[in-house]
Amino acid sequence: MESYLNNPFKPEGIVDRSFEPKEESKIWVDPETGESYSLTKIVTGKTEMHDPMMYTKVYISAFLHLNDLPYCAVKVFNYMVHTLKSNRDTVYLNCADIEVNCKISQASYYTAIKELIKAKVIARKIGSTMEYWINPNILFNGNRTKLVKHS
Repeated sequence: MESYLNNPFKPEGIVDRSFEPKEESKIWVDPETGESYSLTKIVTGKTEMHDPMMYTKVYISAFLHLNDLPYCAVKVFNYMVHTLKSNRDTVYLNCADIEVNCKISQASYYTAIKELIKAKVIARKIGSTMEYWINPNILFNGNRTKLVKHS
């Protein structure tokens, strides 16, 4: 099977959008650098809701794609969703750990890896037997635009 030095999956649908200041914002241009800044009046005493629960995005377009995976691959996919680190396009899939946590055999683990690669959910990473590239168009934990900026 092929292995990759860089992630072969590129985020799709990421677009640049122009910045329009809010009514209470003002644009300031630094005369020395020409850089533009948005100045916003800060309202003191304002509170915002925050959800501290961990999450991983699984994109709607991927669900039908995932229906064709064998059961052992779905279990490993669920493990990936649970263990995926924030703003990373790689995941560690340790056979022994997955055998215990997913209650599958070693043979099922290797079948699952093969099927996830075939379905383009993951790709092998050069130099590693446990670290795989994830397809950020299927699942991602964080902001995919950070991948585009770092690519």
